[in-house]
Amino acid sequence: MKDVVVDIDGHVAEPITLIMDEYLEPEFKDRPLRLLNDEKGLEYLEINGKKSVMVQGGAGLGVDAGKAFGAEDFLPFFTPGKVHYYDGMIPEANEPDARARWHEGEGVDKALLYPTLGLSWEDECADPRVAAAYCRAYNNWILDFCKSHPDRHYPVAHIPTRDVEEAVAEVRRTANLGVKGFMVYSTATNGLYYGNRYFDPVYEAVQQTGLPFAIHPTTHVDYLGKDTHRGDGGTSGNLSDDFYYITVVIPFQTQLALIHMISEGAFDRFPHLKYVLLETGATWIAYWLERLDEKFESEGHSTTFKEKPSDYFQRQCWISLEPEEELIPFVVQKVGADRFFWATDFPHHDGFPGVVGRIRELLKSLPEEDVRKIMGQNGVEVYDLR
Repeated sequence: MKDVVVDIDGHVAEPITLIMDEYLEPEFKDRPLRLLNDEKGLEYLEINGKKSVMVQGGAGLGVDAGKAFGAEDFLPFFTPGKVHYYDGMIPEANEPDARARWHEGEGVDKALLYPTLGLSWEDECADPRVAAAYCRAYNNWILDFCKSHPDRHYPVAHIPTRDVEEAVAEVRRTANLGVKGFMVYSTATNGLYYGNRYFDPVYEAVQQTGLPFAIHPTTHVDYLGKDTHRGDGGTSGNLSDDFYYITVVIPFQTQLALIHMISEGAFDRFPHLKYVLLETGATWIAYWLERLDEKFESEGHSTTFKEKPSDYFQRQCWISLEPEEELIPFVVQKVGADRFFWATDFPHHDGFPGVVGRIRELLKSLPEEDVRKIMGQNGVEVYDLR
């Protein structure tokens, strides 16, 4: 196989006004997902006719639309009223030709694409029918976006999690339309954990497609550790700009999702489900698997799952690494190169300019075959990007 470079987790800054105008079904036109300004002129997200709790205050929205990528000073983007979402947007964030040129310049051959605003609204949309309609509108748009460069841009469908029937329907619909994978919130928006049998119809549908099912970091009103954290949301007033939320909540929610899939037997019931962990770093996976295996030896009598936790991971899980993780070569040697991807996170402000070179530098002590796998072969095989 030719050496190929695959960005497993890039983003678009979706033009939400256009998507709601042109892709939202008529039945839901009276309650679109909207960006509005409050009486002080501060931008906020309106979700199903209600002001967002998480996305408001006039700051933080424009920071992930592109202009802050690689910036030396993020503060203007987190200053209330200074940079609105569309003000912070660059063509590479949501114009196919511009994005393709950016990928070519960065040395990226293929990229899986995820939303930006889509990471921050679903938890606050209590109506499962509206949530599903928003997902369908976005998914149809990203499918159209990727048609211009079908060998470089690959759509990942946003699957709603409040209602299992809506989720199954969207898995099947988008698989038939040509998506290359599925994304869900890091914690299901109906209060259940992903190992719960309630979600079995989703896993059955996903397993039948052969496509990967990815957990991506997202915002949640009732987030893990809320009872012990009383932060004010950092400089912007939003939790998404909160040091505790970024460093503690996001990775722990992902880890919790994985342990529930193992401990509640989901991987036993669906042994061919491809399960991907994104944007939480990857060095922790060696510690996590080692601890789970150790406790399985002593406490396995109290469990209902059948295999060592690391066996499930080795059989059907993958994780995305980041270029600042200096211990990654040791972790790869411990866990195995077959289990790793990498990502740009472009155009988000905490992404990594020049990431292809940085990843290669990070991995230079590994055998060339391992580097080829992580840089692209794994992505091509797992997501079927041939």
